[in-house]
Amino acid sequence: MSLSPSFYKTDIYKKLGLPRVINARGYFTPTGSSLMAPETIEAMAEAAKAHVVLTDLRKKVGEVITRVTGAEAGAACAGASAGLAICAAACMAGKDPWIHEQLPNTVYPKRLKNEFIVQHQQFIHHIKRIELAGGKIVRVGWINECKPSWIEGHINENTAAIFYSITYANKETDHVVLQDLIEIAHRHEIPVIVDSAVSYDITYPARMGADLAVTSGGKALRGPSPTGIIYGRKDLIEACEMTTGILARCMKVGKEELVALMTALELYEKKDWDAEYAGWRKKMKYIYDKLTNPPIPHVRVEWNEYNYTPYRTHGAYCNPPYYTPVIPVDLVLDQKALGMTAMDVYKKLMQGDPAVLVKNMEHIEGILGIGPCNLLDGEEKIVAERIRGVLTKK
Repeated sequence: MSLSPSFYKTDIYKKLGLPRVINARGYFTPTGSSLMAPETIEAMAEAAKAHVVLTDLRKKVGEVITRVTGAEAGAACAGASAGLAICAAACMAGKDPWIHEQLPNTVYPKRLKNEFIVQHQQFIHHIKRIELAGGKIVRVGWINECKPSWIEGHINENTAAIFYSITYANKETDHVVLQDLIEIAHRHEIPVIVDSAVSYDITYPARMGADLAVTSGGKALRGPSPTGIIYGRKDLIEACEMTTGILARCMKVGKEELVALMTALELYEKKDWDAEYAGWRKKMKYIYDKLTNPPIPHVRVEWNEYNYTPYRTHGAYCNPPYYTPVIPVDLVLDQKALGMTAMDVYKKLMQGDPAVLVKNMEHIEGILGIGPCNLLDGEEKIVAERIRGVLTKK
């Protein structure tokens, strides 16, 4: 999808005294996720013009989620993070409305299965949402290792579900992969919840046999930022819907967001991923060329798109692959010789209008990253110019 700067031109943030941000970081961003497509924005505005019975609209959205993900059923939620709380409630309460009313109390009047097993290296902050529903998180393994037998050894009469996150950490740790985790869980008749918030391929969890999965409605789907989708087994999705008016009432999704989310899913279904990747690669090549010719002293620029371990690992299972083959351009700084830390560079790029946001997750090691997926056409030129300017200014 070509992101035309003319369509997205706006002065709303200028009026508020806030700088516009060029998002060269990717989907992991504090800018409010991806920009919605023009069709999605128009659908959202149209939905605001009339009333509708929300339960009927939610059923329609659920049908689209089911079709696009290939799961048995689907439901909308207020972001993938909220979706985890809803999934936890569904696994503990099932389809009993009285038990849903009891949550987050898992002891009285009925004692519930409330333990959720997670591999230690997958203990991300979003999993804490399970505790909102009353769940108890049980960590298994070490920061760099977890074995199937360790998972199995922690399963007991209180185990409500096993959690798995599709995350960058998986490529660097010895962990139990999703297909093996599902085999263990199903042997013990325990459901698996997959956090697939940042996935490009939203069909992957269902094809692997996950019982429940959550994905962000923003990011790759380019729907409204405060939306998400839950998909999986029909009985568990029905249980998820039961909690929308009880525990998850504070996580309501409005009619405008529901229609926009449905539109975004339909656009995702038709997306030409080869064209998408080609556009991303073109932007990355431009940035790489501009930052390497001429070379910047004390800065190593890396872009090895054909040697990307996560893509090789997941490519066999995902279509399109979860990890895009158009990898980010990385800046490896000799911070001492440069006279600036990576965080100094990050902050300088965020000063000005427009601000330029890059990845800083490895700034301690002197590494910054540039991702293509949220760049409007032409913004790659501004990004390259600003980065070179900051890194070469005495």
